[in-house]
Amino acid sequence: MHNVKKSVSFLAAILLGAAGAGATTTTTPVKVDLGIGAQGVGEVGVGNNGLGDGQWFITFGSSSFNGTDTTDTLSGSYTGTTPGFTGGTYSLQTTYVGNIPSPVEVVATTPGGDIFSLESIPSTATINLDLTQTGSSTVNVEPILAKSDFLTGAGFDVFYTAGSYVTTVTPATDVEVGATPGATGSGLVTGNAEFDVVTTTGTGGTGGTGGGGSTAVPLPPAAMTGSVMLAALVGFRALSRKFKTA
Repeated sequence: MHNVKKSVSFLAAILLGAAGAGATTTTTPVKVDLGIGAQGVGEVGVGNNGLGDGQWFITFGSSSFNGTDTTDTLSGSYTGTTPGFTGGTYSLQTTYVGNIPSPVEVVATTPGGDIFSLESIPSTATINLDLTQTGSSTVNVEPILAKSDFLTGAGFDVFYTAGSYVTTVTPATDVEVGATPGATGSGLVTGNAEFDVVTTTGTGGTGGTGGGGSTAVPLPPAAMTGSVMLAALVGFRALSRKFKTA
């Protein structure tokens, strides 16, 4: 049975080490498609950096404060093809310390571009994807990012839906928002997410461990970008997107 995952990157390693001789481990890459979120994704412009690349602070969903941490939640329905992840509801949760605006900062990969990579995020922040399969009460917590690292095999993309994007600047594009300090933009998004599920079978096996797979891979410098909220670089998944703002 697929177990509930915990948001610690070393859980899989601990469980695999306890499996004992004769056990077999299998890593299954999972990809799910995220339906239109019930909450919007918001941007606040920082201005261009010295290379002419736009920069944003980005908030994934609606924010709530519990007295210690703020959690930004983007939720909706999902579909997939992997058994146990074929459809249900999702909740993408970004959590950071304090009652503050989102500290997740991203930068355009090219001057004037609308594909971005993660530029900075506090080491105490986490991003988890909670999935509940239709017909089940079990919430599978899939860690995406912890301690400023994306877990191996984990990442996600978001895309603004046509006609939903609104902004305070002209032209009304996220490129202009990123180039204009204090400008804002927001809209509804769809997307997809990826993560690894690790299972152990055989003598002393533990069953499903999940939790994003193997050891987290450090983020490369901002200049080392792939395709972002879904760029792969030796197991790295970066934040990337191609936004449709019209």
